[in-house]
Amino acid sequence: MTKVGFVSLGCPKNLVDSEVMMGQLKQHGYELTADATEADTVVVNTCGFIESAKQESIEAILEAARLKTGGKATRLIVAGCLVERYRDELKAEMPEVDAFIGIDLSPRMIERARATRLYAELEVTDMLEGLRGKPDASANLILAADAMVYVSDLAPVLREARRVLVGGGLLAFTVETHGGEGVILGEGLRYAHAAAYVRTSLGEAGLVLSHLEDLSARNEDNVPVPGLVVVAEKT
Repeated sequence: MTKVGFVSLGCPKNLVDSEVMMGQLKQHGYELTADATEADTVVVNTCGFIESAKQESIEAILEAARLKTGGKATRLIVAGCLVERYRDELKAEMPEVDAFIGIDLSPRMIERARATRLYAELEVTDMLEGLRGKPDASANLILAADAMVYVSDLAPVLREARRVLVGGGLLAFTVETHGGEGVILGEGLRYAHAAAYVRTSLGEAGLVLSHLEDLSARNEDNVPVPGLVVVAEKT
């Protein structure tokens, strides 16, 4: 069983993010350890808003990297706002890190989207709660690109999407996938959904699958990550 150790830095939100990630890992059979020296995978959740926090985060990353060369760890994952602010620089300077992942890009993405003046409405919210706030039969199309990778159980989202769609409305989304069954949590803390699981979940939610295509949406270490493009209809 893979042991995962967390190093969480910065504000209380980072602690909450770490607790959420730890809960998801535990649900999927990973063993958590409070001692990073005993971990097979070390996750450093960083802070980067003030200079002292940036320095503390960099030192923590370097210390975790030393566990790969002189300890038990085989993978190092770095998350948090330092990654969001300095992703390219970190990737260039720290090749020993196996994956850099974002935790909360939403507010900045919303600000940039709002500046385009192309959207009638923008909000930052949990996906499921956002759908629950929409009226019945109020949307012709729901699009979720690179979003379902953060959802383990698709069923509640699919049910709410069907409620919100008009008759004949479409739900289009992407997922990362794998060759086995069900749902797995990958090393980069993104969920991968098997094609059979997607088909079954759509059917149980009352949606009719109209298109399912193998298509990678991103590369990791210059290798395409297996993915699916899915389109379903409310009939």
